[in-house]
Amino acid sequence: MPNWCFVDFTIFHHDCEMVDRFERAFNAGQLLDEFIPMPVEYKNHGVFVPGSPAGFFPMWRQWRCQYWGTKWDIGCADGQDGSIYRINDNKLRGSFASAYAPPYDGFMTLGEMGFRFTMRFETEGFNFSGYADNDRCEVDDVDEEIAHECCDDGYVSATDMARYYEMPCEHLMDQMFFEDDLDVVSRGAFV
Repeated sequence: MPNWCFVDFTIFHHDCEMVDRFERAFNAGQLLDEFIPMPVEYKNHGVFVPGSPAGFFPMWRQWRCQYWGTKWDIGCADGQDGSIYRINDNKLRGSFASAYAPPYDGFMTLGEMGFRFTMRFETEGFNFSGYADNDRCEVDDVDEEIAHECCDDGYVSATDMARYYEMPCEHLMDQMFFEDDLDVVSRGAFV
């Protein structure tokens, strides 16, 4: 079970049809896959194969973390923790929960499609919160003890966290979205 990142967001686009598309995809629980579809060849790779280029995690999970910034899609269908409402024809406001970090990578890609966004986020397990928009991602709070104990080179990695919690890295990584000891900075958790 992941640590959840709770996100409140506002999204704007000059083209109201793009806003309609965003709203439909969010209500279907498939926002990220609608705008940043995962290639079919990654969807069928759900098991770990020793020695495979996918490494520790299935290829679908690596792809999603790299391009979406989280391992699961977001929205408000099928038990997803999300809501959305229309402010006007071009603007929506909503909230959702994503796994471990805000899907900043996905929202930056939406920005390349003409969307303007703001988001405030807070995680339950890594104890950070912050703000992001099309131009920046800033973290307000980081658990200072973890940051101090884990971070000797500018970021907290899966290996650093495993060392801090005194558990095998593989066990910790199985619970997290990290792949090949990528740093949390690339996922929005700046230290």
